[in-house]
Amino acid sequence: MTCVWDAVCARLTGGERLRVFGVERRSPRGLVAWLQRVAGPTPGVTVNGAAVTPQQQAENTARVRAIRNIEDGYDCSAFDPVLILLAHTLRWQLRHLYAGSVIEYAPPRPLRAVTLHSTRSHAY
Repeated sequence: MTCVWDAVCARLTGGERLRVFGVERRSPRGLVAWLQRVAGPTPGVTVNGAAVTPQQQAENTARVRAIRNIEDGYDCSAFDPVLILLAHTLRWQLRHLYAGSVIEYAPPRPLRAVTLHSTRSHAY
């Protein structure tokens, strides 16, 4: 189950795909490898208007770097390290419609708005 990774890949623009994958073929594994390379502090990102603290940023970095087997799925959460990192690195104003709740991830100066949808067991 790579539905979270597939959903993110489907929303990348041509320029973003080039930045993430270079000339390599787009794949969930390639996305995770890129996220792990760029994982680090995410200054200025907010989740539902609240700043991500330095402690949370450190924990988020560790979580992203700990992702191993992408085929077993990824448990996307209401305060998600991957979505925080995407908001920061791609400067997405990210709206996550998660099991009936709306969670907004926002960098200081977003380049564009992106919406992801997920239930407790599937992302699309």
